[in-house]
Amino acid sequence: GEIRLQLDKDLIPHIHKLKQNFTLVYLTALKQLRSPHHAAYYQFCAQFAHYTEKMAPWRIELSALYEALELPQDSPYRGNWGTLERDILRPAENRISHQTELIITHRAVRFSGKVVAILLKVEVNTDRLTAWKREDQGLVLGKQVPKSRQLPLKLDTENSTGGG
Repeated sequence: GEIRLQLDKDLIPHIHKLKQNFTLVYLTALKQLRSPHHAAYYQFCAQFAHYTEKMAPWRIELSALYEALELPQDSPYRGNWGTLERDILRPAENRISHQTELIITHRAVRFSGKVVAILLKVEVNTDRLTAWKREDQGLVLGKQVPKSRQLPLKLDTENSTGGG
């Protein structure tokens, strides 16, 4: 059997408005990410991909990062920056940057010697994105980004370099 679905042309503007409330990700990209933390970080970072370079990097408070990575309250990674960066962030950024359309880097923000946030830079590999558009049949609506993940995000325009 076959099912055909046709959308009325009047729905198109409403669908475009709906897209603004979701993060768009490629299935091809998600298949490349083997770790749940990597997939969660990819989805979190994808929401920043459509902003211009002038807006990068984004200041992400650690509490928002923990939530984005879906770390439970009792996770040993919470409050242990070195382990979080070594075991999750750096491997995730390496895999995401080499196997998806996103290129992700971060730099720690310290206050009184303690890491309190990261400066997150997200760029798009346009060559890979163009290739995926041909083979992947388009984008998939990801899960809606809750307001708690959108805040507390602060724009930091002082330094636009990535790295750790």
